[in-house]
Amino acid sequence: MDKIVVNFPETIFPEYHQLTYDIPVGSYFYVQDVRETCGLVSLKERIGKMDDPNVFLSPQRSHTHLLWFTQGALEYIIPNELSQDSRLEMLEFDLELASKFPLSNNNWPSKIGFWINNVFVGATEIPGNFSDVRGCYTPAWWPSDFSQYGVLTHLLVGKLDTSVNSQSISEISAAMLQLEKQKTIRFRIGVLPDEDRFGGLMLFGAGFGNHDQDIKATVYFS
Repeated sequence: MDKIVVNFPETIFPEYHQLTYDIPVGSYFYVQDVRETCGLVSLKERIGKMDDPNVFLSPQRSHTHLLWFTQGALEYIIPNELSQDSRLEMLEFDLELASKFPLSNNNWPSKIGFWINNVFVGATEIPGNFSDVRGCYTPAWWPSDFSQYGVLTHLLVGKLDTSVNSQSISEISAAMLQLEKQKTIRFRIGVLPDEDRFGGLMLFGAGFGNHDQDIKATVYFS
């Protein structure tokens, strides 16, 4: 045998790297037209006045582990650590959400919208504001007839589209965001009208609800 030639296949799937961030729910940078009912709660007590939108500007907001509002939006900002020779492959956010109703209402749908760097990537419906059982991590001092937990919501901006919990919600892809050209990643979440009704939003952080976590963001790149 004079020679053996082995042709290896080309790499079809490049290796992905990832950057992960835990974003406290009270670390938002921008408040847009938040309206009552609304409020902020720490692990031990309510923060400021209830149903006062100005409380969302309080320096104490950094201690927030649960928040809610009927109308409006909040924006979170994380650094964009992609280098110029990197390519964004996927971007995902995990967060626990419920709608908002005085005390609670398990059958109270709310339409929630998502934006990334001012690009509207889609919306999903949250079915209710739940208090049928206590949240696994909700503190004992929080009244049982108030909202206890939410729906773990997985937002994924992928190579082909944007999905929530594996259900496509738009045709926005990761490449359309052009994050390689931007210094920050801005994630906005807000309440959208549904037939002229606003169902509100509750955002659960670590120490509340059924999932002991804040907002989790993961950036996948090659």
